[in-house]
Amino acid sequence: MASGDPEIEIGQRDQAIMTVMWRLRLRIGEIAALRLEDIDWRRGELIIRGKDPRCGRLPLPSDVGRVIVSYLTGWRPETDARHVFVCAKAPPGPMFRNTVTNVVARVARRAGLGVVHAHRLRQCGHRHAQRRGLPRRDQPTGE
Repeated sequence: MASGDPEIEIGQRDQAIMTVMWRLRLRIGEIAALRLEDIDWRRGELIIRGKDPRCGRLPLPSDVGRVIVSYLTGWRPETDARHVFVCAKAPPGPMFRNTVTNVVARVARRAGLGVVHAHRLRQCGHRHAQRRGLPRRDQPTGE
């Protein structure tokens, strides 16, 4: 999916972000807020912190889980930050919404797509899922 270089740390992170955004149709704030403890590997679920104080659960498809595991075990810099996705620049800390937006823009440019904003990618993910018969995911389901 992503055109980032998977041989370097930032490419693996960007690939994981793009995969999570495309497959799970998450908002940039939801991706930035995703914490290590939000991944329930045994149940195959993610806890999503939405726009409001509510949290919800989403199934974690195996392909998305594999990309996250690859990033976490091989390329994520050492840090005390509990966020899944961290900045590559020292000191590595949690990513903010604007950093996730910049990842989407950078990957789109590298792929020759021009300017693509994160919201547009998410909308395309919704349309793709609808064509495949999957339900629209506007908000995570309540716990």
